[in-house]
Amino acid sequence: MNRWLVLFLIMNGLAACRTGRPPLNSNVNAPNSCVSRDGLSIVTYNTGLAPGLVPFAKARLAPVAEALAATDFDLMCLQEVWPDDYARAVVKGIRQASGDDVSVYSTDTRGLGETGQDLCTQREFDFMANCARDSCQKLGNEELAGCVMRECRLRGFILYQQARPCLNCLIATVGESLPDVERICVSRKGASRVYGGSNGVMLISRLPLRNVETVSLRSSGANRVALLATVDAGARGTFEVACTHLSSQNVVSPTYPGFSDWEEEQTDQVRAISERLSARAGTTGRQIFIGDLNTSWEHGINQDNQVGVWKEILRLGFRSAEDQRASFCSSCADNELRDSESNCLIDHVLLRQPADDGRLSPVCVERLYDGYVTIRSPTGLPLQTRLSDHYGLRVILR
Repeated sequence: MNRWLVLFLIMNGLAACRTGRPPLNSNVNAPNSCVSRDGLSIVTYNTGLAPGLVPFAKARLAPVAEALAATDFDLMCLQEVWPDDYARAVVKGIRQASGDDVSVYSTDTRGLGETGQDLCTQREFDFMANCARDSCQKLGNEELAGCVMRECRLRGFILYQQARPCLNCLIATVGESLPDVERICVSRKGASRVYGGSNGVMLISRLPLRNVETVSLRSSGANRVALLATVDAGARGTFEVACTHLSSQNVVSPTYPGFSDWEEEQTDQVRAISERLSARAGTTGRQIFIGDLNTSWEHGINQDNQVGVWKEILRLGFRSAEDQRASFCSSCADNELRDSESNCLIDHVLLRQPADDGRLSPVCVERLYDGYVTIRSPTGLPLQTRLSDHYGLRVILR
């Protein structure tokens, strides 16, 4: 699947690693082989439920919700659960499987970050829309975006060069019909944030969550947040957790004022999360930082990956629970929902804790959700595909 060049570069986390290596064998445990017992089961997963950005989002929703409901976990951080009705379906499935005592924390960021400056003139909109009508007229809204990415990418590049505010609006309305895009970008106040400003991040726990808090992160194109909470693990103690989805590093510049490149934007986000976690935990508290971080370490399968943000993570005192243990990728070339030849692990469980404390230690690391499911294609025929364009990660801490 070739993506419309600029949309691919600006909005999608697929550009986060560029190792150029061939596909790896999974070499991971079978699903649910890491049994938590007296440990803490921590799961992070980018669901790719992003209509118009990741293929077959609507058709994959039910299998994704079923897989999450069947997962053994104490704490789960989800990303890219973008539309509100998709989020409700995921929560409903987990609660039906686990009972109503499951804690769910998310935050409503719709409407935030809109500048009122990302608009199209009628001529700019028609420049792209005419190509879409000629090449993609018979497709539904979700398939429309992918078709435009393939067939009209040169026009997208021209808009990037000559009318970036219009391109920003077209990106922010991904998944909408052409009449709706015209109404929003030409006739209304425009749009600067994808999915109406939703952030797509959810923190789900089978343990009590206390003192929940949202940290809004400075970001380009999509609203980024960190969801923080104190997790009460009973006799195992308490710890502070942050669940997030960082911006991805791309070859075009960020739109957020003041950031000259994506490493600056990501580093700013990491520092904001680190500072708040430290304030909450004090000098004695244990901290867990989880999510799709769009960066990773400088060796193994992540050789040649952008590592400046990772070095900042280490400087701030975080250590990877899966480092040296995970011989697998979460962003992988063998995933047909991606357009990438890269293999890297960008979904993480990070730890920061006092040296003299009863320390959390990883005892099991595995990859999740890396098999195939059968869905109905847009034409109604059975289709085998992956659950998401990411694979999941589970770490058992003891």
